[in-house]
Amino acid sequence: MAAAQPAAAARAIQCSPQWRLLPMNTDRTVAIPVVLRAGAIALALAMTAGILLGGRVPGATSWIVAPWDKLVHAVAYGALAASWYVGLGGGGARRMLRAVLIAIATGAVDEWLQRDLPGRQPELVDLLADTLGAFAGCWVSSVLLPLVVRVLRSLGLR
Repeated sequence: MAAAQPAAAARAIQCSPQWRLLPMNTDRTVAIPVVLRAGAIALALAMTAGILLGGRVPGATSWIVAPWDKLVHAVAYGALAASWYVGLGGGGARRMLRAVLIAIATGAVDEWLQRDLPGRQPELVDLLADTLGAFAGCWVSSVLLPLVVRVLRSLGLR
């Protein structure tokens, strides 16, 4: 009888599926409320404009010094990709790929635009930081989105 108790205790403390670190099926489509999707797309467009226009401000490079600028790149493009991930439709893996590609394309355009700016030069390392941030942002979104949608639905948002 004593041997059965540890096994029962182990089953009792197992985490429920919604608390696992990785989604079990990345192609599972989460029905995202329209308001959340529209807000995410608006945020992604605003961030894209901010990245592309804000980088053209004279002295923009003096705001953040190396190596912290790479962290800023990763966080900014992670947030951008996460917004696209929430805003785009389709299955999880396809949506993630599209969001990451949009973020990488935005980073590539940003680096390309820097070639004509005094005191700025395109850097492949910046694009690498953008890419890593985009993947990380999408992964975090894929983990948190089902939970956020569940909470919004419990609050009555359809």
